[in-house]
Amino acid sequence: MAEKHPGLVKQIAGSHHELASHGYSHRLVFELEQEEFREDVVRAKRIIEEISGEQVQGYRAPSWSITRRNAAWALPILDDAGFKYDSSLLPGSIRFGGGFATREFPYVMESGLWEFPPSSFQLLGRRIPFSGGAYLRLLPYSLTKALIHRINALGKPAIIYLHPWELDQEHPRVNLPPTNRFIHYCNLRVTEAKFKALLGEFKFGPVRDIMSTKFPACGGKSTE
Repeated sequence: MAEKHPGLVKQIAGSHHELASHGYSHRLVFELEQEEFREDVVRAKRIIEEISGEQVQGYRAPSWSITRRNAAWALPILDDAGFKYDSSLLPGSIRFGGGFATREFPYVMESGLWEFPPSSFQLLGRRIPFSGGAYLRLLPYSLTKALIHRINALGKPAIIYLHPWELDQEHPRVNLPPTNRFIHYCNLRVTEAKFKALLGEFKFGPVRDIMSTKFPACGGKSTE
């Protein structure tokens, strides 16, 4: 998308938003060999940086696909490529990558790479992400708001995420398996209203600013 629409990338950067990376091909990390993953993330990072003139510090894997089976080599590749933080590890056993991020709030790994797991809450012994995607669309806004306030009351940042296509109710329908179809298309009509409500209720900022203010990582460094 950056290659096809470089003007949009420049516009986003010019509006003082942070540009991070979701990879080049959107292939699941656990379907890639190590060198394929390295090539993918380095290529995407270089393209965005050349267009924007800014350093890309953050990465999120497609579908939370950095897991226990590949984190031992995937996270060092991100570190070697010059990323400062990752936001790919789910804190609960949900979908592909769940159960790997054992900490609820941002923390620093042994390599010095920050991890920013999506915000979550405890329900019936399981940790459930609530702050983006289908979770944000399905859960009542009142619950989302209350959970964010609870996190902020602890002096911690909530991590919110949103896909651009979630703001477009008319985007093309493709033939997906039932579960994926539900996750992708459910409640698209409420996304924009919830997004605007969040912007009106809370103060937001880029992840790079959270790191630059020396936000205290929970529990110090992790060997994970």
